[in-house]
Amino acid sequence: MPNRRLFTIKPAFLILILSGLMACGGGGSTTSPTPTTTVDVFDGAAVGCTVSTDSATAIEVGASSPGKYTISGTLDVGTIVNATSCTDSDTNSQLPAMAGVAQSGGVVISPITTLIVAVAIANDAARGKIANRASARSVSTSALAAAIASIVTNLGLGSYDPTDPVTANYVADAKADTTGTGTAAAVMRISLALSTLLKAVEVAAGSTNATTAVSAVSEAIALSITVVDLTSTSAITTVMTAAATLDTTVATAITTASDAIAPSVATISSLTGSIQITIAATTAVSTVLNTATEETISDTTVITAQLETTIDTAVETATPICSLGISTIGGCKI
Repeated sequence: MPNRRLFTIKPAFLILILSGLMACGGGGSTTSPTPTTTVDVFDGAAVGCTVSTDSATAIEVGASSPGKYTISGTLDVGTIVNATSCTDSDTNSQLPAMAGVAQSGGVVISPITTLIVAVAIANDAARGKIANRASARSVSTSALAAAIASIVTNLGLGSYDPTDPVTANYVADAKADTTGTGTAAAVMRISLALSTLLKAVEVAAGSTNATTAVSAVSEAIALSITVVDLTSTSAITTVMTAAATLDTTVATAITTASDAIAPSVATISSLTGSIQITIAATTAVSTVLNTATEETISDTTVITAQLETTIDTAVETATPICSLGISTIGGCKI
């Protein structure tokens, strides 16, 4: 029978890690208290999230434990788990919808796995394993493996496995790295940049077409014949142009999002030093995207200039001040 498991969401940063006991079939049974799930995003709790599958929805504990959720039940391996309507309690950032896939060791949900899930669904649809993309409730092992390989390769993630619950949580290591040069910090910058890109795509496409637009962007990244360099505005524009050709119904929205956000995504990805600087820049962009609409984001000249000013201010404020003659101050080396 299918592999089934209990899960909880452990603390993370733009990443939900669901882990727990794996229940086996046959005459035996596995019991466990109702798991408690915790979601931490941007140095704070992700509140108001809807964390769900097609058959189960997590319940937020309450005001005394913001960002903490409980959920009962089991998941078949391959089940798609969604996290939507999340708000960061510290920055009030409205996060993009994210998704992950249940595996025997747990589930990871992040901006990177969101791309992987969209590509895996497209893979299954192309092979006739699902009637249509909208009906997908799970993905096959082969479709998932192919999606992981293409996204990891084309984002230049190296040996990092974004779907492995044991190693995917880069947050603690990234924050501990004051130089911001380690693998964890590099992955975290990519995740923050993708979160910003996906949020802009959602805004430009509107609620009706957001999922379709994000899927097109995900597929374009997977289909790229070169690594998608998120530090390059032109590279981002190129992959977004490719995405626009994959689905004409959202082509205008994808182009609009690209024109509006590509420079900001490149800036976020290019920042050096402590990851806190990248966090500050991402938060600054979020304040603009929180109130953006399909209409306002379409004025790309205005919003791009607004974002540039906002990011510059945030980065300047977050960057440590070095004093001459001091070898190290706040992570800044002379």
